[in-house]
Amino acid sequence: MKKVNHSVLKCFNVILVALLGLFGFSNCGHKERVEYGTSELPFAIKGKVTSKADGTPIQGIRVKRNPLYMIAEYGAPTPDFSDKSPVYTDKNGNYIAPISDTIPEYAVVFEDIDGEQNGAFNDTTIIVKFNTGENVDVTLSKKN
Repeated sequence: MKKVNHSVLKCFNVILVALLGLFGFSNCGHKERVEYGTSELPFAIKGKVTSKADGTPIQGIRVKRNPLYMIAEYGAPTPDFSDKSPVYTDKNGNYIAPISDTIPEYAVVFEDIDGEQNGAFNDTTIIVKFNTGENVDVTLSKKN
């Protein structure tokens, strides 16, 4: 009886190890961290976009937030430009870009997409780290 139970347990262990090896590490390839059982706080990157020349607020600047990931082979952060819902500055140049995941660094891209309507401005990218604050005021210089 003990030999039968021992062989059944040995077979069960082999099957269990095979299944854990196959499915147990499937979450290791995801770029964002998932912390189950913790509350989710609504984060946001906010600030004001103004003209470098005269300090006036700029309306209609597209603000895209893109999480930074480390690429081991290059040893440097590379932005993953996958922002599906950019926000735009209002008439006072203010913006609020909500963040819904737990990634601590973002490349925030400010793009002038309306051309000459509010003046043509150069695009700017800024790295934001949540340990240093998420208030990002930006001044854009005019295109030549």
